[in-house]
Amino acid sequence: MIRVGDGTNCHLRGASRDIEAVGGALHISPGETSEDGAFTFEVVYCPGACAHGSVALIVGQIRRQASEHDVVDKIGLLQ
Repeated sequence: MIRVGDGTNCHLRGASRDIEAVGGALHISPGETSEDGAFTFEVVYCPGACAHGSVALIVGQIRRQASEHDVVDKIGLLQ
């Protein structure tokens, strides 16, 4: 499960780039599961770490101040 926060703080700090990068890396849109069933991608309003936005939750692990590169690198390690 990969969740990218898009609440106000995350959005202002570039969450849209993260959302686009995750979708591109997995070849799916928010709300979908990868063809092999390995990943489900969701956009959530608030992952509860506003002081660290933009934030991605990747398999339950918070990636603080995530950049699109950081998120995609982490996905690559999991595949």
